[in-house]
Amino acid sequence: MLFRYPVLSVVACLFPLLVGAQERGDLLIATEQITDEVFTETVILLLHYADDGAVGVAINRPTWVTTTELFPELDDVHRYRGPVFHGGPLAQATVLALSSSGRLAEGDREPIIDGVYMSSNLDLFESLVEEMNDDAQLRFYAGHASWGPGQLDEELASGAWRTATASASLIFDADPSSLWDRLTAPGAGMTVREDPAAAPQPAQAQTGLTLHEAYANAE
Repeated sequence: MLFRYPVLSVVACLFPLLVGAQERGDLLIATEQITDEVFTETVILLLHYADDGAVGVAINRPTWVTTTELFPELDDVHRYRGPVFHGGPLAQATVLALSSSGRLAEGDREPIIDGVYMSSNLDLFESLVEEMNDDAQLRFYAGHASWGPGQLDEELASGAWRTATASASLIFDADPSSLWDRLTAPGAGMTVREDPAAAPQPAQAQTGLTLHEAYANAE
């Protein structure tokens, strides 16, 4: 199923790099229990998962927004050939990049999985686009999803999400809009934790959190 969401008035913002995440790099694949259209058929990459909560971005929801609209003041970024992704319903004025670039200094990138790094430094986006100007190894995400302490654990226990291990090939998949269909196909190798309790709708209680607040206790 094709997802294309408009993202209006999005401006890149900075936020702290993640530290101490316990299970970053996991994929959350929405099950049929999730009926909220915000998360229906969503594949989320966990960027942070610890006692203080969890943060992730949807990797299968490209938008019609371009980097020219997103960064009108950054001429070099306009050469990027690829869509901006709708990362989640929270803090949609916050933009981050996932790339395979190994050229950035360690302090300017945060490893998520082997060969995939996160950057939220607006000043470095031009350098990333100079190195790779399409979405084969570089993607931009506006917004994110977050969960409070214990909230994601409850959703996992209720069977709201299946899990899988992320890879660079999945994060930079050439057809992200069909990723959920392929990951939920029989034999896809996902796991699901079942619990008799009804599945809560994911992340809705956290819509007031900024990404900075979600990371505030991670240091």
